[in-house]
Amino acid sequence: MNMKIGIIYFSATGNTEKIGQEISSRLNKLGIQTNTLNIASFSDRKDNPDLTEFDALVFGFPVWGSVIPIVCREWLATVKVEDKWCATFFTYGGPTVGISHYHTKLLLNKQGFKVLASAEFLGKHTFNVAKGFNFLAERPNQNDFDVGKEFADKLKELFSKKEKKEVVIEKPENADKIMERIQKAEKTAKEWIPSRYGKDCSMCRTCEDSCPTNAFNADTGEADNLECISCMRCVTSCPDEAIEFRRDMTEVHERLKKHYELTDEKLKKLESKISY
Repeated sequence: MNMKIGIIYFSATGNTEKIGQEISSRLNKLGIQTNTLNIASFSDRKDNPDLTEFDALVFGFPVWGSVIPIVCREWLATVKVEDKWCATFFTYGGPTVGISHYHTKLLLNKQGFKVLASAEFLGKHTFNVAKGFNFLAERPNQNDFDVGKEFADKLKELFSKKEKKEVVIEKPENADKIMERIQKAEKTAKEWIPSRYGKDCSMCRTCEDSCPTNAFNADTGEADNLECISCMRCVTSCPDEAIEFRRDMTEVHERLKKHYELTDEKLKKLESKISY
């Protein structure tokens, strides 16, 4: 059976892209043609891709504060199909994958997608660029990539079936409270944002061109604190390493560890997995 699968992901700092590429590579070896697209840059989301050319889709998103980023939720709201099968995968930095499986399935169902399977993968935390923050610095590792291959094998099996059945993901008890908290926080201006702090750079404008929300201004070296989503793409993509996130995140790091009861030993034992 000839099949073409689109793998569309949002990857600001590379974690989600690494997993997406691993899934794509494995599917290729299994005889399935894939096209990958990273929608992290603002320009990559201006024109929606033609999804009619694909037999199925795989969507990959990072988890920020229990759900996928607001820019991903807003983008999904612009994509409309009729009964197209898809799968999802999520990358997260240790504390929690939250309600991402359930909530993202709701968003996809609303747009006409039917979800066959979902997986979650560990990756270094976005805020690891800050002082005092260090979750899963060495992830994803080979074990995570192996789960990616296993997920690809499962996707081939599921997408190839004549009789498909959508996965059932029960609503978490705290889903409504989590979304209320997140939506309130997203409307608040950021107190701390990435900056060049007056340092010289080559003015390549990678920071500005790759910013998911057009928040970073290469001329001023500052991000708009209303538009910035703290994805740290400008920090990690700057070839001159001129952009920093200088907030000391020690207290936040320790608070998260305490809240989720994450000892160093528990963090080491966290595993990527096919969840549904």
